[in-house]
Amino acid sequence: MLLGRIKNGRIQIQRFFKRDLEKAEGKEVEISVVDGGKTAQQLRYLWGIVYPIISDVTGFEKEEVSEVYKKRFLTYSRSYKGKIYKLTKGLSSLKKKEMAEFIDKVIRHATVELNCIIPESDPDFVYID
Repeated sequence: MLLGRIKNGRIQIQRFFKRDLEKAEGKEVEISVVDGGKTAQQLRYLWGIVYPIISDVTGFEKEEVSEVYKKRFLTYSRSYKGKIYKLTKGLSSLKKKEMAEFIDKVIRHATVELNCIIPESDPDFVYID
């Protein structure tokens, strides 16, 4: 995979990728938009609105709420030498779309299981810790 940018209708790539492009001579290539990392707005909404509401209902600290939901929705299995290990992704590794899906799952669970009322995200909201 090669990464570059489109600027003024032209593809810009790093100089050292030009040799890699030469290897692709005559082959079909696919150009797609890369999903960036999660946004600061997503984090502000999660930590400033969603987690505090759940924290108030459960009595857990916001950090504990985060750990519960990461374990619930971001746990996956890997095997090594015949043994299966359960691992949990951190929020820092999530892309924008993955973060949106995670927040949606947290809200859905909190609404259905904990009877929380969580307002929709407001793009003008500024969370100050």
